[in-house]
Amino acid sequence: MSTTLVSTSKVEQMRNHFFYETFNVAKRDSPFYRNLYKTIELEGKDYRKDLQKLPLIDSDTIIKNQSAITVNNLDLQTHHRTGGTTGHVPILIHRSKQEAEMRDEVASLAFQGGKEKKLVVLILDVFHGYPWIPRSSNLYTACFTIFSFNEATEFLTNRPPIPGVESDVESIYGSLDNLKRLTHFLLGKGIDPKTLHVKHLVSNGFYVPKKWREVLQRIWGAKLIDIYAISEILGNIGQCLSCGAYHPSPSVVAEVVSIDNHSPIKQGTGLLVLTALYPFQQSFPLLRYNTGDLFEITEQKCVDIPLAPKGRFSRSVYVRLSEAPNVCFVPSSDIADLIEEIPDINRGMVFAGPQKAVFLDDLSWEFPRFSVQTNAKAEKPVVRFNLELNYDPVLYPSRIAEIGKVITEGLCKRSSSFEESLREGLISFENSFLPPNSIPWDEVFER
Repeated sequence: MSTTLVSTSKVEQMRNHFFYETFNVAKRDSPFYRNLYKTIELEGKDYRKDLQKLPLIDSDTIIKNQSAITVNNLDLQTHHRTGGTTGHVPILIHRSKQEAEMRDEVASLAFQGGKEKKLVVLILDVFHGYPWIPRSSNLYTACFTIFSFNEATEFLTNRPPIPGVESDVESIYGSLDNLKRLTHFLLGKGIDPKTLHVKHLVSNGFYVPKKWREVLQRIWGAKLIDIYAISEILGNIGQCLSCGAYHPSPSVVAEVVSIDNHSPIKQGTGLLVLTALYPFQQSFPLLRYNTGDLFEITEQKCVDIPLAPKGRFSRSVYVRLSEAPNVCFVPSSDIADLIEEIPDINRGMVFAGPQKAVFLDDLSWEFPRFSVQTNAKAEKPVVRFNLELNYDPVLYPSRIAEIGKVITEGLCKRSSSFEESLREGLISFENSFLPPNSIPWDEVFER
């Protein structure tokens, strides 16, 4: 038997054990699950089979039931707010001492080996997410924020030797946006990031477009490892150094379900559903949580289920049709890859007001300002891209025509269902080009 099969089997055995413990503890200690599962009986043998007996919950559900979901018989020590993957109404999620200790223990296992501690730099996102700082006897963590890039630069370029700690930085952790900002900041100081000898860049949060993966790896001379993580779940789906696919951490159960009927699928692209396992997540249990994010099940090459992120469903094109191809579908990851290649698209800051000074003077490194709208109820469904440019479109009509052609051809190339739907006249497609500052930021930034 191969090592891959043995390893997969061990992970599944562990999940099988912890799933039933998760179900029983949630039903016992959480008023929400006690009521939700009051008529559900599990066989207790095959967790993948029993899992399908549980209803899905989504961000709207946990927004309405925050207090009832929370387990109160723990030593709660902190909390954080999140938009529940939507960026809208905030959810207050408590975390316990037990969970913090568990995360630190997992971090210690991840950084085992070597006589000296691994050196990692963490760029904390002070505006969003769970500000967890890993603590481990195998790890030395230097923490900075976007407000302290001068200090981060000094540490990266001119730090004295740290006793018992490796000289080179093992990894720089941060959101994609903050990794881009740090890179731009260093370049602005005349510093070549390659000279810093950083081994890995580790991103988390948004989908990483192909352009930015290539740019960051080229500038740093380091491998970019992407980790899918959301604030609600203590666990992640990380990119594998061996095969390049994404695998869920052993502390979570990942399912990919049909967009239409939420039944599990074994191939193709669907919605990611996560279950956080006990004892890794205790104070805010989440079972079969529909994240609203798209993942594709790819070819099995390594340990565990092989996945690839395809972006937010809400920013995708998805139209049911009455005839073949039956659905017009373009995942938001494909849209992002296309839009990022067009320099005419305006880029914008996340925050206005006094924080402006800490963000980039060169907005070409920031988030593209566009939105996707679909009117599926029209006689002929209409798909519209709202694209904010860094100039007034009335000034350059020939360039606008070129961009429109690039977008239409790019979508057809990336999605056979889009190409067929457009060719057969089953949908209408429109590009709406707008001058700077036309699209509200919350519409641009919707997750």
